[in-house]
Amino acid sequence: MKLRSVYNTTTGLFTGGRCSGTLLLPDGVASVEGEFDPLSQRVDVSSQKPADAPDDWTPPVIDYQPPAPANDAWQTWAWDAGIKRWVSSPTLAAIKRDRRQIMAAAWDEARRAGVAVGTKVAPTDADAWTRYLAIQAMATDASAWVDVPIQLLDGSFELLTKPKAGALWTALKDMERTLLARLRARVESIAAATTAAEVSAIVW
Repeated sequence: MKLRSVYNTTTGLFTGGRCSGTLLLPDGVASVEGEFDPLSQRVDVSSQKPADAPDDWTPPVIDYQPPAPANDAWQTWAWDAGIKRWVSSPTLAAIKRDRRQIMAAAWDEARRAGVAVGTKVAPTDADAWTRYLAIQAMATDASAWVDVPIQLLDGSFELLTKPKAGALWTALKDMERTLLARLRARVESIAAATTAAEVSAIVW
């Protein structure tokens, strides 16, 4: 027996149900032979049965464009006739939001890439920052200062004397100041952009 698709006799929209043969259907629905796409096809219930049509005549199936999803602040919708579906596109606000997130991730990566102190490169990952803050707190009390070994990015160790610690704090502050200024400039450029192309052109 051939498969039949069930549709609403008032709207012509397919219900997604399938049946075969002469199965009795409840009021308000009927079936048409074949399998159809409920998101781009429907039965034309306005069609009139021709006078010479056979007894098992059913209305024709036609193309159907369902209502568009609602646009919002982050996306708009347009009908793609090729795939017969509504396709979303990001708004300029969404593109700016995503670019700000990319800039923030780049800032964070740069902040964790290490800081040069003379010819040495000290790590600046989250654990390193915690250690540096603890050492800095200790440095406020000159009588309590103890030289502390810290591991460098190349895997070697450096004995952090108080003068070296001072150079490290300066390097860290300069790095933070530079990276924050760069991030602020990128965010301001994103805010000022008026097209998606302008936003996409902003890189770290």
